[in-house]
Amino acid sequence: MRRPVAGSARPLRTAVLALALPVGLSIGLSGGAASAVPPFDLPAELVDEQGVLAHPEAVQQAQDAYYEETRRQLFVVVVDDLDGWDTPSWLAQTARLSGLGQEDLALVVVTDVDAEPGIVTAALQVPEGAGVPASAVARTERDISAAAARGDADEVARTALAGLRAAGVDRPGDATARTLWWAAVVILVLAVAGTVALWLIQRARTATREAVDRVRAEELSGTLGSLVVELDDALEEAQLELGLAQARVEDEEAAARLREAQETVRLAEAEAGQVHRRRSELSLGPTAALTWRVPPGEAVAELEQLHTLARSTRERLRGLQLPA
Repeated sequence: MRRPVAGSARPLRTAVLALALPVGLSIGLSGGAASAVPPFDLPAELVDEQGVLAHPEAVQQAQDAYYEETRRQLFVVVVDDLDGWDTPSWLAQTARLSGLGQEDLALVVVTDVDAEPGIVTAALQVPEGAGVPASAVARTERDISAAAARGDADEVARTALAGLRAAGVDRPGDATARTLWWAAVVILVLAVAGTVALWLIQRARTATREAVDRVRAEELSGTLGSLVVELDDALEEAQLELGLAQARVEDEEAAARLREAQETVRLAEAEAGQVHRRRSELSLGPTAALTWRVPPGEAVAELEQLHTLARSTRERLRGLQLPA
């Protein structure tokens, strides 16, 4: 939960004093002498013990803007004496005592109010969970050091906030959202690539199968032509034999046999006509340059049936029973 931002310097000093008295801290309420301040629990986002900041409201506004943009807090504390602690260690201990989380940032600005024009040092603490790139942290720290060298505590705080805002700190969940978005893009790309690859493979297989079927259909068409010629010759021969058999009909038995032979030849002629018709419907052009009206696979299946029909019709004519 976000801590409240300090409204004025005096109430904050009172709050800090109330926290510090039980552990024997001595925090000056005037700006005349430096007071040793060991690490303590920060009561607000902005703590200025000696009222050093010339424009605390500007710092508070920058803190609010940073929070609105990133949903992270930068705690700023200005003190004049670290009670013998080095700056980074003091800040780390203060962050621990204040219960700052892995997404909370902290800045300490140390000013010597007795010096003229003043000596300023600073330290910035940015946990990994805050999501600020390491390069941006290093750049901001360099800018803070430069501002501290000029002895302006306000500039140090403003520089820290400006650098962090420019770093583009991720909002909570942004990294996850980006990861999910990229994962979705990768999955989509892989799915499209897989679909295209599958389509190309199927197309290649279909083209190969069609090429094989086309060769097979041409072979079947050629052999069927030979079968049809043989069938036509057999029909012509059967018609001649029927004409000769009519002269040998002398009794009812011979007449019945002749009628059966005539019916067999009639059926054979019908089957032969069917072979011719269905064969002509399969392709365009001469036999030497076939252009199939149907897919080659269908042409192969139809030609195989016509082969069977032509052979069975020819065998029927060979077994024709005529009167003796």
